[in-house]
Amino acid sequence: MKKEFIIPITAVICSVVLGGSFLAVQLNKQSSIEYQKEIQIQHEKEQKYNEEAEERESVRQLNACLAQAKLAYWDYVEINMTEKEDGTYWGAAYQWDAADKKQKNKEDSCFKQYK
Repeated sequence: MKKEFIIPITAVICSVVLGGSFLAVQLNKQSSIEYQKEIQIQHEKEQKYNEEAEERESVRQLNACLAQAKLAYWDYVEINMTEKEDGTYWGAAYQWDAADKKQKNKEDSCFKQYK
């Protein structure tokens, strides 16, 4: 080959190599950005799922606690009042008020604990 073609050919080869390298770096960078976005989206989904699971568990515990408050009410009624033949209970007004207060206190405790 003649010396006059060596420099332009070298320049073209260098340009192709540099251009290819630049393209490869940009493609790798784009792929990395997309991968990071996928990871972030997956992390956000997991976080949302965990928050929803915690909320469901809190609601379940609140409902169980409120059921215990209702049981405390009926336990008080059964222990402190007289059951009539038709299955209803008879008691003085202060006894009913005490049963209501017992249930309300327990419910308030539940709401403080689980809300």
